[in-house]
Amino acid sequence: MDKLDLRKELKQFYTARKKPSIIDVPEARFIAIAGRGEPGGEAYQAALNALYSVAYTVKFNSKRQGRDFTVMSLESLWWWDEPVTSLTEAPPREEWNWNYLISDTLN
Repeated sequence: MDKLDLRKELKQFYTARKKPSIIDVPEARFIAIAGRGEPGGEAYQAALNALYSVAYTVKFNSKRQGRDFTVMSLESLWWWDEPVTSLTEAPPREEWNWNYLISDTLN
């Protein structure tokens, strides 16, 4: 059984470059969880635990069926309810919104 490793197959999209550039990233699906709260806080930890529990449950069920894969790295999006012009205007960290994502390897 070959193990699918999108980290290797998509390395060009997950590797830092010396100069910024525009790239076309292939369409992807993700498992995701959204929430609000301080990075490292209670809601953050609960969300990460839930997300990785789902990712590894899918992985091990898939592996039992002969389709193994590497769980992709965590990606995240952060934003605030009100726009700000500089980070010095950012709201308190407990008011930050976030969306954590892990690429769905079984596309």
